[in-house]
Amino acid sequence: MILVLCVITLLLLLCWFLKPSNVIASNEAICKKFDAVRTKSQCTYAHTAKTFGAPNWNSKLSIEDNLSSMIPSLLHFVSIARVEKIDGYLIEITDPSVGRTEEDVVETILTVVKFFGQLHRSTKDRNSFNTYIEKKAQGQKKWCDYGVTINNERLFITPFAPCYPETSSRYSFGLKHTFLLLQASWSFDMLNEKANGDWTKIIEARDKIRENFAKHGRPYAK
Repeated sequence: MILVLCVITLLLLLCWFLKPSNVIASNEAICKKFDAVRTKSQCTYAHTAKTFGAPNWNSKLSIEDNLSSMIPSLLHFVSIARVEKIDGYLIEITDPSVGRTEEDVVETILTVVKFFGQLHRSTKDRNSFNTYIEKKAQGQKKWCDYGVTINNERLFITPFAPCYPETSSRYSFGLKHTFLLLQASWSFDMLNEKANGDWTKIIEARDKIRENFAKHGRPYAK
């Protein structure tokens, strides 16, 4: 872990001395693959959503090492997301073992959260990296929302993987690999703006999306 943190420190220094806008670009190949989900999703907002593709995944490396290599790209995404209206940071995990079962996907998300938790504890500026886990309940169903906070931008983690059946809202429409979408909090703020801060309209918009999922045989679930 110490070696990983040293690598991250060097990458952060590189970002400081170089202009990110000139050296860091979205991996559009990943975004195009994810169009299979984005364009077919029952979420009406997904069809016009913009994503920023992470660097290619290296299956020979650990999850932590892959995340380390993405830090400069992720920091750049956070710095431009609100201005350029990019909804989320997209990671394609090419390791087939990750998406075999839902339990594998959850374990991967927990590893991501723990990784950024370690960064939070090891960096001097603790506002740069943080994590959150929100426990929620609706009726008899219980789940957790997992996410990370980077430079005060909250990123909500949503998985799409081969293990999710066609009846799941996390169905990946035939994609072979697991995708993690780190959705920026600003995209939720946009919905708030459209509703002029009217919480009733926000709830109505959310419920319409969930009704649309259910109508197409994919009841919405975390």
